[in-house]
Amino acid sequence: MRTPTPRRFRKVNRHALRSTYENKRCALRFGTHGLQAVEAGFVTARQLEAVRRTLTRRLQRKGKIWLRATPDYPRTAKPKEVRRGRGKGAVSE
Repeated sequence: MRTPTPRRFRKVNRHALRSTYENKRCALRFGTHGLQAVEAGFVTARQLEAVRRTLTRRLQRKGKIWLRATPDYPRTAKPKEVRRGRGKGAVSE
C-alpha cells in the first residue's frame, strides 16, 4: 500500500484543508489518459490500492500506471456517545 508523506504533526486542522485540495490542477502530467474525480472527497489508501490492482490486472503489462494521489490526510474520529471536550479524537481509517 502507499504510505503517506511524512508530516510534522500527526493530526491536521480541518480549516487548513479547505484551500489546499480544491484548487489543484487537473491537467495530465504523464501519459495520455487519466481518471478525474467528479465529486469532492477524501481517498483512502485502500481505495488507491484497489484502483492500482484493478488497472494492473486489466492492462496486463501493456501500459504504464502513475498514481500521483497520496493518502496523506489523517482522519480523526471520536467513539460514539462520547461527551464533548477532552481534545481531538484518535487517528482512524
